[in-house]
Amino acid sequence: TKAIYMDRYDGDQIFDDLATKIHNGAKLNELDQLHLAFLPLMKSVLVKSKRAVEAIELASDLSDARQRTFLTGCLIAISDNFIDQEYVQRTLEVLSMSKILREFEEQAINKGRQEGRQEGRVEALRLTAKKLYLKGLSIEDIAEITGLPKDEVRQYTGIN
Repeated sequence: TKAIYMDRYDGDQIFDDLATKIHNGAKLNELDQLHLAFLPLMKSVLVKSKRAVEAIELASDLSDARQRTFLTGCLIAISDNFIDQEYVQRTLEVLSMSKILREFEEQAINKGRQEGRQEGRVEALRLTAKKLYLKGLSIEDIAEITGLPKDEVRQYTGIN
């Protein structure tokens, strides 16, 4: 098999060509997509980390949402081995402006809310079980009222 050496490609010229296409609203063909994905590995006057961030910024300007998502993911995966902390922060800033990261954040927030509500329900049942026990109800009655298993009612009321 023939090895492909990305550092033989003129990354600066390819970046300029891709930037022109993207800023003119053109959809990238397969070769353009490959070039953008591997841009950080190509020969450039810039260090790989800086080129990676610029490539991610360029990908974030794509009008086609599928290409934008796919190529941003590719660039992050390819750059993961060499990008330094300063450029990780810059990449996060670029992504924070993107719909992708906003969607991830929203999902995380919603998951946290769900988990919080569930924990709140469990804690409320625990307190209810304890109060009902202090009012003199039997473990069986408390289990029936709260829907908790009898062993959990015993645990929450301090009965072994």
